[in-house]
Amino acid sequence: MSKRFLDNKSMEQEYEERRQFIRQNAPSMELKTLTKRFFAKFDLQSSSIDKENQGTEPGDASVFMPTSIPSENAQKEFPVWSVDDIDMVQKFHDFRAGNQGPFSLARDGIADLMYDSSFCQTLDPTVLSIVRRAEPAPNIYERWPTLGPICDRVFVSNSYDEVACAVRSESMRDPIAAYLFVIIMAYSYHSRRTEAALIHYPTLEKRRQDEFKLARAMRDSWISHVRSVSSLAVPPRGLAVFGSVSFKDETKLLRMDFQGAFRLQQFDLFVIPLNKSDFGNKMRAAVISCLELAARLHQEVERRRQPSITLGYYDRVALADASRLIEKTTSTPTKIPKTPKKK
Repeated sequence: MSKRFLDNKSMEQEYEERRQFIRQNAPSMELKTLTKRFFAKFDLQSSSIDKENQGTEPGDASVFMPTSIPSENAQKEFPVWSVDDIDMVQKFHDFRAGNQGPFSLARDGIADLMYDSSFCQTLDPTVLSIVRRAEPAPNIYERWPTLGPICDRVFVSNSYDEVACAVRSESMRDPIAAYLFVIIMAYSYHSRRTEAALIHYPTLEKRRQDEFKLARAMRDSWISHVRSVSSLAVPPRGLAVFGSVSFKDETKLLRMDFQGAFRLQQFDLFVIPLNKSDFGNKMRAAVISCLELAARLHQEVERRRQPSITLGYYDRVALADASRLIEKTTSTPTKIPKTPKKK
């Protein structure tokens, strides 16, 4: 061991130099390139990440710093979201520059891709139809082969009473039949609570508040998971988080990922039936939507269980410092302004 490592002051000084080097270069370099230069500059031994991928193929299990860590410089230097040669990351940054109001999701780097958002209104219809499409859901009819036949036998009518009678004849040994039985039998009680809740006349302002809060919470959840994984390994590519928001009898299902910008996409919507004479079709659609959400969540969990690239100490320092460059979600505004009344 060299003398300088026996001198605590020299150790602290060198460690600080290393941190400064990482902080200055992390936003603009791929993790592998950053690590190579880091070890070369400080004359250190080859790191774990410098090995030939440690038997891991590139793809979902390997992430480069600019596309996995959303620092502002990385977004500008390495755009990864494009449509028909249109740089969507740059297009969003241009929009974001002029939309810094306290109630704008763009202020927190979130590209709101729901159909009525201000950002979507700036896009060509062809581009808009592409960017609004979320990653396809797994095939639930392959995952649960009995789903289709059971739904055909149970949802024989739009009448709640006929559907309830049909589901009672199904074998509860089948998980899909048991799932439908619980939902349908509980409907009579919960529908009264739903109707009672609607008496309070939920407003458009309340819906906007809920969607605004949910999007920011999803951003925080994504960042929290990336930072947690980064303490030991490289986070997998394509991480996504999910959420739902309800207004009256409608429920939106949302997905957020990061591809040079945080992307908020609505991938489904279902309607809860509010009376027994209009039950069958709406409940069947709601069941399918919920099962597709479950399949998406299972797919995401499996993705996160994939083997990741474990890192040596100084690689972890580099990744931890880079993850701290992620912009914090801005402070919650105190009040969302009311929508002007139509004359």
